[in-house]
Amino acid sequence: MNERPPPNQDPRFQSIGPVPITTFLALYGNLKPQDFESITKGPFLLCQRRKKDAWLFDLGQYRSQNPGSIVLGRDPSCQIFYDGEAVSRRHAAFEIFNGQWFLKDLGASNGTFVDKHRLRPQSAHPLTNQVPIHFGPSARAIFLSTSTLFALVSDQPSSLGNTDLSQTAKKLSNFIRKKSNLHIGPFDLGNFAQKISKLGKDDFQAAFPCPALIRLQCSEDGHLLSREEETRAIPLKDKHRGFRRAQFWYLREEDDSKPFFIGRDPVHNDLVVEEADISRSHAVLTFEESKWMISDRSSTTGTRLNGQTVSGSSVLADESFVSLGGICILQFVSSQNFYEFLRRYNHSTNL
Repeated sequence: MNERPPPNQDPRFQSIGPVPITTFLALYGNLKPQDFESITKGPFLLCQRRKKDAWLFDLGQYRSQNPGSIVLGRDPSCQIFYDGEAVSRRHAAFEIFNGQWFLKDLGASNGTFVDKHRLRPQSAHPLTNQVPIHFGPSARAIFLSTSTLFALVSDQPSSLGNTDLSQTAKKLSNFIRKKSNLHIGPFDLGNFAQKISKLGKDDFQAAFPCPALIRLQCSEDGHLLSREEETRAIPLKDKHRGFRRAQFWYLREEDDSKPFFIGRDPVHNDLVVEEADISRSHAVLTFEESKWMISDRSSTTGTRLNGQTVSGSSVLADESFVSLGGICILQFVSSQNFYEFLRRYNHSTNL
């Protein structure tokens, strides 16, 4: 973690952050709400890279001592050093204007998401209390006001005293998980495959423990394009639809995971397919009893799983193919196999 000089004379305040949540709790034991708010300023960025690795950064405290943007990224020179596997060297920046905090994507290759909406590069998006943020597919964070953070870490309304640090840290980790339990995407499959090529399988699965839904690209005759064929085809844009690289969506695989909707409606779907033969609400994926299921939503042109028409709900097995309408083909890849799939794709001439 990046350590910063003390911002004031309080000896407990050893670092603006990022600091592990247990360290933060130890520094601020027995504080009353008014003392907590006067020393810490806030708002805070509450982050979690691993399931048991939560930490805090006091954005307001840092900004009061250092004018300009607060940059988050993998470069050690960033104010918020975050060495996640899919985080760019200079990924995003926090800015404040007229009392309102904003988040700006700095052209990160794997994107920045506020709630589940991907930010356009170099565009600033206003932040609200408790909004979930993703830096790439797996780096989770929550934007928190000082009063909300105090309420979360306090077992009593008056102070932080007598708080079990490990239990409170677990409580905050669960809070991040629940708030950021969102399906995130799209991501460029080829770019992602190339970036993680140096990771070992164990490190990859620790960082990316969820399955993926992949939108593959096809030629006009329905042939699935390999990465090599896709690269050659990119300059040859279809005059009607344009050409998109293969993309994937990162699916949260938890008991309270939300449904993943697919269709033409850009407002109510997680995966928007703009083809004319796709219904506004075409199909839905749900996570039930540790299995992913797919259901057709009374679409006009139907949904097929491995060539068979979906009637009711069907289980998505690893590397299953889903066809929507005429030419949209999706592939479901399990968390256990996603690493090997990416390695094959990264070196593919044929899928």
